[in-house]
Amino acid sequence: MCIRDRIKKDSFEVEKVKHNEKILALEIEDIQAKIQQIRRLKVKKELQIAIQGLKKAKENRERKKTAEGEKKDQIDRLIQATNARLATIEKKEMAVRKEIDHLMKENEQLQAQGRNLTIMVNQRKEIANMIDNKSKEEMQASSENKAMEKFKDVATNRKLFDLAKRQAEEIELLRAELNRLKSKTFANFSETTK
Repeated sequence: MCIRDRIKKDSFEVEKVKHNEKILALEIEDIQAKIQQIRRLKVKKELQIAIQGLKKAKENRERKKTAEGEKKDQIDRLIQATNARLATIEKKEMAVRKEIDHLMKENEQLQAQGRNLTIMVNQRKEIANMIDNKSKEEMQASSENKAMEKFKDVATNRKLFDLAKRQAEEIELLRAELNRLKSKTFANFSETTK
């Protein structure tokens, strides 16, 4: 919005300069007409002084014209610079949008992997429970079987614990990667806003 406001302001100044230019052109025509009238008259000292004043006024107007031309050039340069900045900002915006889309897709993939891992853990728990139930029925017959059942429970729990630990580590790694990518994205976004 700031750039557009500046463009509007500069456009207004350009119109103002054009209007002043027209006024100056009319004044120049008026002065040239007066000069012709003065040439027709006999030049007196008072008229010579007036002529010198007109020459100074003409020089001042020429200086103003030069300054107005410089302002016009400056306005043109500002408009070109503004257009270049807008193009750069649009390119950066497109790059950020692409990166966001990529990260959103990757986030969805990671969430799907997390769901699959949860399903696998639940299935393994069910299998372990079914094995435990079978072995419990068989081991109730003898005390030796009870010791074996306890040993198998400990081994199964240990396996499940190790499996859950590995899966938790894998999930943490995936989360860390996701956070790294997110921070990378937001870092790029903050640089573009500056």
